[in-house]
Amino acid sequence: MPTLHAIDLSHWNTVESWNAVRDAGVVGVIHKSTEGHSYVDKTYAGRRKGALDAGLRWSSYHFLKHGKAVAQMKHFLKHAELPPRSRLVIDYEDPYCTLTDLHEAVAALAAAEGEYEIAIYAGHHLKEQLGSRHDRQLARCSLWLAQYTSGTPSWPTGTWPVWSLWQYTDGQSGGAPKECPGVAPPTDCNTFNGDAEQCAKWFGPAPSLDDVA
Repeated sequence: MPTLHAIDLSHWNTVESWNAVRDAGVVGVIHKSTEGHSYVDKTYAGRRKGALDAGLRWSSYHFLKHGKAVAQMKHFLKHAELPPRSRLVIDYEDPYCTLTDLHEAVAALAAAEGEYEIAIYAGHHLKEQLGSRHDRQLARCSLWLAQYTSGTPSWPTGTWPVWSLWQYTDGQSGGAPKECPGVAPPTDCNTFNGDAEQCAKWFGPAPSLDDVA
């Protein structure tokens, strides 16, 4: 049974108690910041404060759309507002996105000031595009795998010998647990390929509000 290490949220979720989330053993939260070229999740900044005050780690994701990936990453960095060496995530699930989009997005984040750690959230779309081949650029990023199963997941092992984070349920399908105390169900639940201490390091430095704009 997967261990609940992290949850990912957006404005669609209702947060009831950050302390309850922390007390459930959750290490960190990955929250949607932006999407495409202009969308901003309005719940992001307020929830960041609440989560940090509760002692949770915090990361941010951008839902990548097809086209103008570099401009999208500038939009992402502007609103994510995370300190250097933090974990930033590219959500790669739009079926119209190409590997070129993803490569450009990764390159833009890698070139940005801040020495950010990069992760790619992906499931079957990327697996079909990569097949069994090795992608040198993407291999420098961590894989956050999306696959809802109670069994052993599959992923593009030609590029990533191991996954780092696994979203094993969207709160409606896949393994257990399917809920997280402190958040109204359904909730996306994730397990880290390691222990809680290693998961905290994966998120990056533990920021305070003094570290963000």
